[in-house]
Amino acid sequence: MRKRLFSVLLVGLLPGLLSACVTHAETVAEHFDRQMKAFAKDCAKTTPRPGSTSCDRLKLKPADPLATEEGRFAHSIKIPNPVPEDSGYKPGMTPEQYFEHLCKTEAGEFIYKTVEHVEGFYMMRLREHATDYHQEHLYALEDPYGYTDWEASRLPTIFVNPPWAAYSYIESPFPGEKPKSEGARFRRFSGYVQDKSPMIEEELKALSSRYGVTWRGINRPHDRELGIAGALSHNAAIPAR
Repeated sequence: MRKRLFSVLLVGLLPGLLSACVTHAETVAEHFDRQMKAFAKDCAKTTPRPGSTSCDRLKLKPADPLATEEGRFAHSIKIPNPVPEDSGYKPGMTPEQYFEHLCKTEAGEFIYKTVEHVEGFYMMRLREHATDYHQEHLYALEDPYGYTDWEASRLPTIFVNPPWAAYSYIESPFPGEKPKSEGARFRRFSGYVQDKSPMIEEELKALSSRYGVTWRGINRPHDRELGIAGALSHNAAIPAR
């Protein structure tokens, strides 16, 4: 079977608070700011019920794509025909017009080179856990679309599940917790077949993958202002570790 890795640009409207109706006189960002200020006032004058976390969304900060080594590496990658900084935005565009423009001019799959017989790959940049409050926040996630359930919580079974999935294994760094094996730096998932065999998870000191996958959000002046977020997924050969 021929197996391919490719680069993808994903563009999508943000959910939650951003789906509310806005007037033609305000941008999505202005609407979001107005809603959050009103919410902050309500939280300030109301005693929350025991166990309530609804006001926690006020503690969320804009995502910092360069806060981690993995994020800095993802944003350092140079690709052919990079996404233009202005994206063809014209003053006065509505969110719908700008979204349609991006879909026609930038969205898609861009394959620069295809390699065969890729048995597995290294997921170089894991996503942190995102709550519903993150999904409803205009700036809290670098790549909101990437936090959909299928990618964030079921990553191994998406890629390791023959005959539907194309790979025998995937490898990843540890997501924060301490490994059980001394010196282990990575995890390997393999052996899963839906309704037949469970996923096998191993701890590794070194990677066996020759190829890796990472991602980065697209940050341009008018995207979030109009309630739009995009991302690039990169696939590349990686050195042995």
